[in-house]
Amino acid sequence: YPKQPHISILPPLLKDNIIIVGDVHGCLDELKELLIKCNYSNETSTLILVGDLVNKGPYSSEVISYVRELNAYVVRGNHDDFALSLICDKRAVKGCEYVNSLSNDDIHWLTELPYTISLPSINSIIVHAGLVPGIPLELQSVMNMVTMRNIYQVEENNEVILIGSADTSIGKPWIDYWTTGPHIYFGHDAKRELQLTNYCTGLDSGCVYGKKLSAIILPSKEIIQVDAKRVYEIPKAEK
Repeated sequence: YPKQPHISILPPLLKDNIIIVGDVHGCLDELKELLIKCNYSNETSTLILVGDLVNKGPYSSEVISYVRELNAYVVRGNHDDFALSLICDKRAVKGCEYVNSLSNDDIHWLTELPYTISLPSINSIIVHAGLVPGIPLELQSVMNMVTMRNIYQVEENNEVILIGSADTSIGKPWIDYWTTGPHIYFGHDAKRELQLTNYCTGLDSGCVYGKKLSAIILPSKEIIQVDAKRVYEIPKAEK
C-alpha cells in the first residue's frame, strides 16, 4: 500500500492548464503524440494519468520511465497493482517480462502511486475505476477504486446499501449513481469507451484495443484524442 493513499494538489503546484490522460497500457507512441496535441509543457501544465500505465501494449517499462521523467501524477490502476504483485511474488507471466527490467526506483515509484488525487480548487477527484457515493475517500475500498465498473443495491435493516462490482452484468454503471460534485475523472472501463456526464468523465477509450487514447484539458473540458497505431490486444469478448 502507498504511504499516502489519497493526495491533493493545490495551486501553485496545480498549474492553470491541467491535462488528464486515460489508460495508456504501454502505448508509448500514442501517449507522446497525445501530449504534443495537448500542447503539453512542463512549465505550464499539470499532467495526471488515470492509471493502468502498463500491460497489454508494447512499451510498459518505457511508459513508466517516460511518465516519471515528466514528473506526472498518476493514480494506481489494477494493472499497475498486478505488475507489483508479480514483482513481490517473483512470478513470471507471459507478456509481463518487462517487470524484470524495472529499476528499484521504478518499483518504489509504482508502490507509492496513490488511489486518488483530489483537486480541491476545481472540486475534482481522479481515481482509476470509481467511487461509491456517500462514502468518505478514506473509507472507500481499494477494490472499488481500482476495479469497479458497476454498482448494485442491497437492502439491509430497511436501508439501501450500494455495492461496487467489476462485473458489468450486475447493477448499473457506477456513474449513474454519482449525481453531484465533486467531478470524478476515471479510466478502467474501455468497453464503454469515452463516458461523459455532468459529474463524471471516463477516459479509457480503448487505445490498446486499436481505438483511441484520450485526454481532457481543464478547465476548458476540451477532449483531445489520438488514434491507436494498431490493435495491440483483442478484447476478451472477441477472442
